[in-house]
Amino acid sequence: MKKKYLLLAAIVSISAGWQQPERLEYFNLYADTPRVRILPFAYTYDAIQESDEQYRILSYFSNDFVLKGSSFFVSDASGVRMVKSRGSVSQIFRDVPQVVRLDLAFTRRGLNTASLVFTDEPPIPTWAESIEFWGHGIGIRHGYRLVYRDEAGQHFTLDFGMTNHYGWKRFAAAIPLRAMERLSFAERYRALRLVELVILDDYANATRRSLIHLTNLAISRIRRTMENQQEFWVHTPVYVFNQDTLPNIQMRAFGYTNFRANPVSADSAGLKDAATPVENVLVLDADYSAQDLHRIVLRFTPPASIEVCRKIILTLRGERRGEKVSLVVKNSYGDHFLVRFGEIQFTGWQKITADVPEWVIQHTRIAKGTYPLTFLELLIEPGAEPYFREGVHLAIGGISAVEDTGTPPLPAIEVGSE
Repeated sequence: MKKKYLLLAAIVSISAGWQQPERLEYFNLYADTPRVRILPFAYTYDAIQESDEQYRILSYFSNDFVLKGSSFFVSDASGVRMVKSRGSVSQIFRDVPQVVRLDLAFTRRGLNTASLVFTDEPPIPTWAESIEFWGHGIGIRHGYRLVYRDEAGQHFTLDFGMTNHYGWKRFAAAIPLRAMERLSFAERYRALRLVELVILDDYANATRRSLIHLTNLAISRIRRTMENQQEFWVHTPVYVFNQDTLPNIQMRAFGYTNFRANPVSADSAGLKDAATPVENVLVLDADYSAQDLHRIVLRFTPPASIEVCRKIILTLRGERRGEKVSLVVKNSYGDHFLVRFGEIQFTGWQKITADVPEWVIQHTRIAKGTYPLTFLELLIEPGAEPYFREGVHLAIGGISAVEDTGTPPLPAIEVGSE
């Protein structure tokens, strides 16, 4: 029997050896020392001019198109007008007071088409990965097809299929060209423009018309799949650094002397002209001291919470000294995590974006309950380069997040959407 126990212990030991051990760190800097798990290294670098936009409306369908139709389309009996926004879409987009109403007339029933041809073809930004719009249905059979072109005049089509839904519905699809990995980056992200939105009608005939409402033709950074259709990302500034916000940050330096932290006006014209303008920056300076522990801690009081945090963006100026920058966060279950922003091996201003794994947060926003990710502390530690003995010299322009606000639950049927 004793041998069996020894054999079982050996099997458990061998099995455990094949598993990746959980990496933990302990910060003995204050009484309630948390156990902190290091997140996988997943961060990217972008220039400060790179857009932080996650979503942009390209058309409200308001006086920016010409309505045309196929052979049996009756233009004189068809109508286009703006009406008051009602129903769930008015709750999601409170700053969009009107939507377009289309009354489509055809002389005979069939798979007819009506096209909203854009008069000034809206450009699709290079950061866009998907296109979406909102359509209101009353149970009639119809479909949508979006046409866009590249700078050479080659046309592409996004087909959203046929539907007979009721109420407002978001139609979203990834831009196939962006996902073609066999093409070069320049080819995948070539300049694109929207040409027209085609409505496929299988309801109207000589005695009845089709009634359709549309709004918010937009682009998104999300590459749409069946799993992320309900995600809705927005850019959210979390921390800016100036004389008003500095009292809310507790700063401590370990292993450094002459620690200085001063908010100053942005010293680079590029910061104020950046996609997300930066007016003030926090300059950190400290001299190296021969102690075992070297760390600068910026604790946020009170800490900020992002309900569903997908990415964390740090705007920072480095001097290629190899400092390690990390952010301590806490999820709704009280688990602490360390988000790494890598080593500062660059000179000048840079945006560092760290992805937040989905297992740290819930997948999407839900109607009841909140499950925030809380930003606790920013940690700065010396790197392995010889420069670290010269101290710390950094500037932080701000901390922001990509927040997933999700799509609120929509009623199955909505009427009176004029």
